[in-house]
Amino acid sequence: MSFGKKNQELLDDITDQLIAKVVSRVLRSEHKNDTSAVKRISANTGINIFTIPKWYQGLHAPKSNHLMILASVYPSILTELLRLISRTDLCSISDQVHHGETENFDVLNSLYQPSGYRDKFVHLNILIPVNLARQLNIRQLWFLGELQINKKIKAKDIADFWIVSERTGKRDIHQLCDFGIVKYNGANKTGLYTIRSL
Repeated sequence: MSFGKKNQELLDDITDQLIAKVVSRVLRSEHKNDTSAVKRISANTGINIFTIPKWYQGLHAPKSNHLMILASVYPSILTELLRLISRTDLCSISDQVHHGETENFDVLNSLYQPSGYRDKFVHLNILIPVNLARQLNIRQLWFLGELQINKKIKAKDIADFWIVSERTGKRDIHQLCDFGIVKYNGANKTGLYTIRSL
């Protein structure tokens, strides 16, 4: 069988319904004990909360940009997608990151913000322990990227850029401070956030 025919068979076998089932199964597995799973998925990914329920129920497959975000946040989705395209040889890398077998998670790769939020790349050149990296949402990663290029940025900037409440921005920053990734220096009105050396 030629390579082209094999690819065509993959295209015929992989349908939106199959992707919807895979995504639903993984999300339900990842959030099986979570009473507000949809909210948690939205917080983890930065995807609009009204988009997620149909994926969670397996009624619709995510569009490609959302699927990429889900695969980057949920390594189990990436692993399942690799299995669908018969590339289980790449699953071991995904599993190593997912099971915390790597010492640090290098956030050197650029992070794409979905078009609903604006097109922009955030380049992070910091090392974050893998257990912390999994807990950060896209807004927090964006915030770290802005701090890295020495911008004076606060919760209001998160709220304005990501179209969320200022309270959500404060909660995101507070969590980064609790994790020890970010610290606040100076007086309340004139101080600024900086990245701690890890």
